[in-house]
Amino acid sequence: MTAIEAASFASPWPGYFFQAGILHKQAHPLVCLTLPGKALAGYLCLWLQDHEIQIQNLAVHPAFRGRGVGRHLLQKGLDLSLELGAREAVLEVRPSNLAARRLYRSLNFSEIGRKPGYYTNDGEDALILFLDLKNTFQPSTVD
Repeated sequence: MTAIEAASFASPWPGYFFQAGILHKQAHPLVCLTLPGKALAGYLCLWLQDHEIQIQNLAVHPAFRGRGVGRHLLQKGLDLSLELGAREAVLEVRPSNLAARRLYRSLNFSEIGRKPGYYTNDGEDALILFLDLKNTFQPSTVD
């Protein structure tokens, strides 16, 4: 996971973040493996707090980008969130991450705020995105 993280983000999570994030009682991590080699193609880290799912991290290995891996992971994560009783989803994203913003918009996330200087490595703001899972999300119909 850390190799994909380093290839994906200017401020990658250190390895201990993944350990803490996966072992936390509110965590619901998902991974996408390739076949037949079962290499890690991508991952999604979710935390359920009360009735809100917090999307902590979503990344796809560079070799698998543009193939729907991120969309699949996010769709499955949001499906799982509904099953767990979540009513809404939130996340932060860099304004400069246009590919991620297009993905989130395509699943009906909307911008509800901004965190100035959120990313400490370069001071870029974070956009806060929100999704009403009960009213604006379309659960998947296939596995």
